[in-house]
This record gives sequence, C-alpha cells and structure tokens, in this order.
Amino acid sequence: MTLWLTRPRDDAEAMAQALCARGHASLVAPLSEITLHPDAVPDLAGFAGLVFTSRRGVDAVFASAQADHARQMVCFAVGPATAQALRDAQVARVIEGAGRARDLPAAIQAYARAEHTGPLRLFYAAARVISTDLAPTLAQHGHELLRGTLYETVGVRRLPDGVARALHGGELCGVILMAPSAAQTYATLIDDARLRREAHQLTHYCLSAQVAEALQALSPPKLEVAAAPNAQEMLALIGQGAKTDGRC
Repeated sequence: MTLWLTRPRDDAEAMAQALCARGHASLVAPLSEITLHPDAVPDLAGFAGLVFTSRRGVDAVFASAQADHARQMVCFAVGPATAQALRDAQVARVIEGAGRARDLPAAIQAYARAEHTGPLRLFYAAARVISTDLAPTLAQHGHELLRGTLYETVGVRRLPDGVARALHGGELCGVILMAPSAAQTYATLIDDARLRREAHQLTHYCLSAQVAEALQALSPPKLEVAAAPNAQEMLALIGQGAKTDGRC
C-alpha cells in the first residue's frame, strides 16, 4: 500500500526506507520544516545534565560551540530514537526514558537517587512549542530546569505538490502523522483544498493520542493510534493495518 509521509524530509525518507523493506510504497510530502537555533545553546558549565525530547534538540546542541562540553555530560533522552542520536554524537553517558515526555522526570529522579547527586540543574534542549512542561514535576524533587528554544517547526501553507492529485486519484491508502502540529496543519490544508471526502478514505496513522486529538475538526472515520509514541510501534501499527485494509 502507498502511504503519505508528512514528516520533515530527512525523517520521512528514513521511514520510507523502513516501509519499503516491508513492502509498502511512500509519498514523501512534508507538512513542516525544521529550523535549528544552535546559537541559543548557553554556556553549559553551570549545568549537571542535558534533557532532550527530540532528535532536533540533539542536532542543535551538537551544531553549537558547546558540543564538546555536551559530550562529557549526562544526557537524558525521552526514548530510543533520541538516545541513539545522542550515542551517534558520541555522548559519554545517556539515560534513556520510557518514550513519553511525561515519563522523563521519573528517569531523571531515578538517576539522581542512584547517583546520590542531590538537586540537579539541567538544560532542556526544547522546541519553541512544547506539549509537556517538565519543569513543575522536576521542581517537586528539587531539580531546576532551564528551557532553551533550540529549534522550531514551521508548517507549510499549501498542500505539497502531487498530494491533491494522489488523493483525487485514490492512490493513497493512508497518511502517517507524527506530531500534533503536523496533524493540525494536515486538517487545515485538507479543508482549504476541499478534499475532506477524499481524505476520509485514508487510514490516519497517529503516533499518539495527542496527534489523534488534533484531527478532531476533520473527524476522520479511519484513525489508528500507535501503542507507544515511537517509530517501531508506528511501523507495527501500519503492518497490522495492511492486513486488515481490504481496499489497499
């Protein structure tokens, strides 16, 4: 089956390769672009560790003048993909969370207890818009979190080339949505292009419940949510959908 990949191009192409290995075709048509702000990374000498909830934060930190310092720090990653990006950047110590931003404070507190560190002062390599504020939960344990805006996602203003034609022609079986912002952009552009009827024929594969909620205005009849917010679970969800979608 053919799936529309909406992530920024480098991420989408990596997923397209994974889908191809499973026998699926892809239409890579990003709904957003990423801008990094490595100059916003502060002097890290005063911090005990770094917090990452996206590979984009990793990209920004290790494109900055603080990259060498960062490699020697303990880095807390939201899940396996971000943790791998840190290992690829040759970080000395990576603490991997369970995959959800809301669970990351527990991993940080577990580290602090195991290492007897006491309260930690941490830098969060964050997006301009965040879905989960980690600071209040960490503050309950005495930890201080300074958030820096190191990257931002900007949605496109019109449907990418080829998408409308593919929708009109019934060439797509589904669309993969990995972030609430992408889902909101998708819903807006589909309505603007008057393609709601065509979009309702697609299975909407959503990374999380938050992504699915962002589609409420569109009310897609075919909507699936990954068991956990990571690429592996998304691929498993698509594999199950391929078995049950008789149209594709």
